[in-house]
Amino acid sequence: MSARQEHLALRFARRGEDHFAGLDVVSGRHRVPVIPDAFAHPECDVERHFTAGDHVVVIGRVLDVCERAGEPLGFLGGRFSDIVDRGHEPVGWYF
Repeated sequence: MSARQEHLALRFARRGEDHFAGLDVVSGRHRVPVIPDAFAHPECDVERHFTAGDHVVVIGRVLDVCERAGEPLGFLGGRFSDIVDRGHEPVGWYF
């Protein structure tokens, strides 16, 4: 989500309601609703899924990424934040 979409992030964080109700959504490749004016959204094929506690973890193969200009919305430690460019490539965390 973009930095201007904090209200939508809060909407999607609430339980027990139709999060897309009343939004002017478009559909992605798999006819899945896409949040209007989102900063970015990946289009994926599901590779596998598994249960972890009370969650279902979905692993997807990214086929395409749609993005738009703007600033991303960050969330850390229970609070919204800005994401700051440090002027260098991130350090890889994977092997």
